Amino acid sequence: MCGNYDYPSDELLRIWKLFLLNQFHDVLPGTSIEEAMKDAERYYEDVMISAENIRQTALCEFGKALSKGETGSVLCSNSLPWNRSEVVCLPPGVLPPPQFAQQQHDQDVLVKASVPACSISTSPFVEDLQGQAVSASLDETKGVYVLENTHLRAEISKQGQVVELLHKPTQRSAVLPGECSNQFVIFEDIPLFWDAWDVMIYHTETRQALTNCTEIKITQSGPLRASIQFTLQISAVSSITQSIVLDVDSPYVRFDTEVDWHENRRFLKVEFPVDVRSAEATYEIQYGHLQRPTHANTSWDMAKFEVCGHKWCDLSEYNFGVSILNDCKYGYSCHDNVIRLSLLRAPKAPDESCDMGTQTFSYALLPHSGTFQSAGVVQAAYSFNNPLHLDPTAVDLVQVRNRHRFFQLTAQPLFWTQ
Repeated sequence: MCGNYDYPSDELLRIWKLFLLNQFHDVLPGTSIEEAMKDAERYYEDVMISAENIRQTALCEFGKALSKGETGSVLCSNSLPWNRSEVVCLPPGVLPPPQFAQQQHDQDVLVKASVPACSISTSPFVEDLQGQAVSASLDETKGVYVLENTHLRAEISKQGQVVELLHKPTQRSAVLPGECSNQFVIFEDIPLFWDAWDVMIYHTETRQALTNCTEIKITQSGPLRASIQFTLQISAVSSITQSIVLDVDSPYVRFDTEVDWHENRRFLKVEFPVDVRSAEATYEIQYGHLQRPTHANTSWDMAKFEVCGHKWCDLSEYNFGVSILNDCKYGYSCHDNVIRLSLLRAPKAPDESCDMGTQTFSYALLPHSGTFQSAGVVQAAYSFNNPLHLDPTAVDLVQVRNRHRFFQLTAQPLFWTQ
């Protein structure tokens, strides 16, 4: 298709080796000395810049092939093996914008894009929302903020907690009555010997809920995206700024988080008391998933007060469940019906500056009917970690309506990932 494209095999090999160099057992969990971490950050930056240049060059060549030489607009690629429809940010300079576009306060323009599985599209824009929309409002009677789309209705307290999350298809709430989800909590984190390596079970006895919200406001109110932003004070030196986001037709609420972190031997988590009962929770691991107990009946069970997982964790009972998705965290705990996601630690050895400064990450709360398999939790987690992007390229949106699908998987259990 792109006969003149020079495949960058040498550069791909270089950055692949550089990436593998940092898959070291102290680099991955953050237990290296400061000098090693600085080297790792520099190497990763090199890998990311080079990989993005390769991606942009390849997309440009595809755009030229699809557009037959015209110039102008955007290209949208979907590397995952299922059809996707998502709200994305329009690149600057694309005119005219689609009919259904939303102007953000920072001057970015949001559009809805739809792309088939394993394909590249030059016509990704959804021009008809078919009556679907998302909204944000303040319910003065209840004293809560409300985010709502066709799937979910979320009620947010003035401290940034999710006090109600109605799953409309089942008419069930994902939040345990009388409790608050998206509750930030902090623990004293002082291991007996090894700061960065160990987490001791007694840290769970020092839980402190964070409720000092200094500001909360509606930042977007539809029709494509609704969001509420708040700032939470952790201490005199640390704070959290978070946007709670609901997109049109999205099955989950997303939490985009920025933490200014300057703590000393403290452990930040976020917890979700959910209205689900199960003896086991399910966690994604590499190339699969496994189940772990939600109780401490034996010493083996008790030792699982903090466990590892990848992109998602799920707690389900018959025909209903709640999943937590995330884009970069690997520590979970689930006891009874409270799921916790581990966010940040502050060890002082071997690197006293470990995790200090500004940290950004996202996670999501996804209630569902059926099992996590039938509800598409795995697919949602992959999509959450690989969002669609619109890239300026040599394509004329008005004159060219073209899509190229590389291949298609027809068996649902099969996955092809980039």
